[in-house]
Amino acid sequence: MEAIIHPEEKQDRREFFRASLRLIALGGLGGLVGAICVGGQRSVADNACWGRGVCRGCGLLPGCQLPDASDFKRKGRETK
Repeated sequence: MEAIIHPEEKQDRREFFRASLRLIALGGLGGLVGAICVGGQRSVADNACWGRGVCRGCGLLPGCQLPDASDFKRKGRETK
């Protein structure tokens, strides 16, 4: 199967749908990668827990000012 369609050649329905699905999949993959990159940049400035109340292993724990995180840092064990 040739990847490049020349302008003088007509594209049949099957090739059109294949190319369309490839573009949709590529766009979805790009959107997913973008969402992962942007979603990884979280902060605790909005006073919401990103770790579902589990402080152990949370990357934001050192700068977290939430009450559960403060208790965890003081006690040194998992809260909730």
